[in-house]
Amino acid sequence: MYISTSFKNSLLNFTAPITTTTMAPATPSSNQVCPTAYWNSTFTIVAGSTAAASTALNRLNSPTDITFDGYGNMYVVDTANHRIQLFPPGSTSSTSAVNVAGFTTTGGSGLSEFNTPSSMAVDDNGTMYILDTNNFRVVKWIRGQPLGFTVAGGRGTGTTLDKIGTSYAIYLDDQSNIYISEYANHRVTKWFNGNLTAGIRIAGTSVLGNTTSQLKNPWGIYVDANNTLYVVDQGNHRVQKWTPGSVNATTLAGESGVAGAWSYQFNLPTDITFDQYNNMYIMDSGNDRIQRWWPGSTYGVTVAAAVLSNSKGIAFDPFGGLAVADYSNHRIVLFPAVCPNAPNQVCGTALWSSAFRIVAGTTASAGATATLLNAPIDVTFDGYGNMYVVDFSNHRIQRFRNGSSGTTAGVTVAGFTTAGGGGLSEFNNPSAVALDNNGTMYILDRDNFRVVKWLAGQPLGFTVAGGRGTGTTLDKIGTSYAIYLDDQSNVYISENSNHRVTKWLNGNLAAGTRIAGNSTLGSTPAQLNSPWGIYIDGNYTLYVVDRGNHRVQMWSSGATTGLLIAGESTVAGAWSYQFNSPTAITFDQYNNMFIMDSGNNRIQRWWPGSTYGVTMAAAVLSNPRGMAFDPYGNLVVADYSNHRMVLFPVTC
Repeated sequence: MYISTSFKNSLLNFTAPITTTTMAPATPSSNQVCPTAYWNSTFTIVAGSTAAASTALNRLNSPTDITFDGYGNMYVVDTANHRIQLFPPGSTSSTSAVNVAGFTTTGGSGLSEFNTPSSMAVDDNGTMYILDTNNFRVVKWIRGQPLGFTVAGGRGTGTTLDKIGTSYAIYLDDQSNIYISEYANHRVTKWFNGNLTAGIRIAGTSVLGNTTSQLKNPWGIYVDANNTLYVVDQGNHRVQKWTPGSVNATTLAGESGVAGAWSYQFNLPTDITFDQYNNMYIMDSGNDRIQRWWPGSTYGVTVAAAVLSNSKGIAFDPFGGLAVADYSNHRIVLFPAVCPNAPNQVCGTALWSSAFRIVAGTTASAGATATLLNAPIDVTFDGYGNMYVVDFSNHRIQRFRNGSSGTTAGVTVAGFTTAGGGGLSEFNNPSAVALDNNGTMYILDRDNFRVVKWLAGQPLGFTVAGGRGTGTTLDKIGTSYAIYLDDQSNVYISENSNHRVTKWLNGNLAAGTRIAGNSTLGSTPAQLNSPWGIYIDGNYTLYVVDRGNHRVQMWSSGATTGLLIAGESTVAGAWSYQFNSPTAITFDQYNNMFIMDSGNNRIQRWWPGSTYGVTMAAAVLSNPRGMAFDPYGNLVVADYSNHRMVLFPVTC
């Protein structure tokens, strides 16, 4: 269960039960998910094996709780094996774990043993707090030590406040106070750090019931930064909210006393957590689903569902995936997060400051180190706000985390030699990148005359368009500077040297089809002159930055001629209705068109139907090429010859 601590993503790696270490604790982090997240319903098994209970290190027996540390390690409360297991990042059903606490699989009451543990919490020093259910205690276990010591309960079961009843969830606050959800005592108690004598009752009356002051077999709990307590009141099929000091709760979710499968109901829920947007996630165990409730909502939305068996705890992994303790199937399953690229959302009154800031690279300092760039040419963002930069002359794709600056080190995610090459782990002057909703990259490898598809985290890619050398036949592509990926993963290529745009259908590696331009340089409505940036709207209308003609052309689906919608054809200029060698194009949600007017060092916004553009951002740049909106509506530009990425902040 991911209900035990605000430090659930900040554990340390316990490498062996009796080994001490000086490793610094992982940086605490909250449950971070991307704003557009949804979860793949096809889960993967990340620990244990379906219906195969065992004491082996690659098996589990009735797991109830899970959490992740800052290094991506997964900790599992292996309940019927009376132990805590650590699994490394990327684990599968065949991965062997490290036993980090509880060193007998038959259980016991000694301080190196547990008897049916059910929940755990970890502070930012890596110290574990383990709810030892059938010993009626919470054990504090310092990392690397061979045994723990009791910090709550341990006097047998009972209803007096020096004892705890059968319990299934704990929460640890940032003062190391322990909250215990006492299932059998129908209450939540708080044990202050250092007070081993007794807890205090903060929710429930200790009498089973369904009034606003009562609980019935509570399970998962969560405490927010305001010390507001959220309780999964399992027996009443609801979630209760208790503000500090209150004796009565508010029903936040569920229909009190009624089990059901409608969106506003639960059936024996077990767990609760929140993301950074205050969305609430409930493990609706009896319905085999995870429900997300937006703040103030009167119903939930199913974000993950599958055929599970008596599922208990949930946790976000470090990538926003939802992991579930599938208790009776003796396994941990992961529903991977999918983060669609954030749409180009800007506020209706948006303005951009020309006082830019550098978000990657250093002005006029080309280099191949992790903090430098060499002729960056294109940029895009994923759903987490990470920035992907096509580092043209370094033959690589660099990823910079959200909030980067000119001193931030990028991570190379594709193209692993800065000398370039023609292998599938290499590029030769890549010029554009697009991302799909799964984070898969499509990279235009200019001088290898191909588009490479590169799955996230893989050491190499594979060709999905071109790759047969340059040429004008449709099985080849010419020198190109822009691609576009539609929602069907079809690839559109703006072929600069072939004066055309081609479309390569997903899965068709043989050849593309020409959808704009007649492959002959020209300025008629049917022709293009060295096209650059392209964009496809929801109606599959194509917009082409016809760079050599200093214009933007619109091609309706199936059309053989384009329509001039911006610029003065063949005339370079700096008036509001003109362009000078434009390079990139994008749109916002209002259908306003944004053009990177490279030769004029400005970004122009054209309203629908307008005959002129308005300068939204301008600065002393040097041969700017690509541009993109970041998730906050700021405009980011690849300042090619200055070897940097610059951001123009938005004001709403």
